[in-house]
Amino acid sequence: MIKAEAIPPFGMPNCRCIGLLFFLATWLLVFLAITPDPAASLPAGLLFTLVGFGGAVIGNVTAIGGGLVFIPVLVFMHQIPSVAALKISIATQAFGMTSGALAWNRTNRIPWEVVAWALPGMLIGSTISSLVIHPSSALVKGLFGPVSILLGILLLLTASRRGRARRTWDGRAKAAVVAASSVGGLLTGWVAIGEGEVVAATLMLGFGFAAPESIALGVTLLSINSIYLAILHLTLLGGVPWEIAIFTILGCVFGAQTAPALARMTGQKRLKIIFACVAILDGLLFCSQQFILSPDR
Repeated sequence: MIKAEAIPPFGMPNCRCIGLLFFLATWLLVFLAITPDPAASLPAGLLFTLVGFGGAVIGNVTAIGGGLVFIPVLVFMHQIPSVAALKISIATQAFGMTSGALAWNRTNRIPWEVVAWALPGMLIGSTISSLVIHPSSALVKGLFGPVSILLGILLLLTASRRGRARRTWDGRAKAAVVAASSVGGLLTGWVAIGEGEVVAATLMLGFGFAAPESIALGVTLLSINSIYLAILHLTLLGGVPWEIAIFTILGCVFGAQTAPALARMTGQKRLKIIFACVAILDGLLFCSQQFILSPDR
């Protein structure tokens, strides 16, 4: 378990509150501008906001990504086509994981030298999974379940890791980061999860990186990856369903700011075990249900 002092308190609370108020005011203006009937949209929108909040907490505590929540909820509970759910997840993470990365940056835990090595592989993997092998309904449905189960197992392994292995940042570690970020970029382009947890788990299990540093790195990488993928979807892949994404983004930004404080109070190890079980159950549910859903979902 991470001790309370492992993650220092957030600095400059007034500036953070001002930033969140500015975001909320901007969000409200955009919402009123793009929504034909704002009052009628609010009841369903509040539910999507809660989905965004929950996804952001999981994504920013574990680096696994809010897509772990977004895609199953949108596909199963709201009957949204899987590719549309993927687009919403990516666009939401572009805001929520960036908000979380800013929160983690205030803890001085992000290893920026590792970020520089991860970026090339991540961008290559994301480009292939978006522009070469396009995300499709069959691909999202076929991969989400197994990937969710795999990431849940990785979470359990990192949560149960014992010992104090020496932190290593050498040629082998750099090569492993390039490879892991490439795989993570592929997975995130297809199912909106993978980049952060794959890289974080590689460094924690293989090279002795501490949990807070690894999670902060994973959140930052998933933030950058989601922004890049969102740009691709907006410009080259048919756009994003903003009527839903605007609500999930609202919840995600505030959930991301809450996540590090929640980890301090509850204990990151305990949270990771809980979320790992959620990821595995999500994956099993998705695998069992993908043949029941209609082909166009």
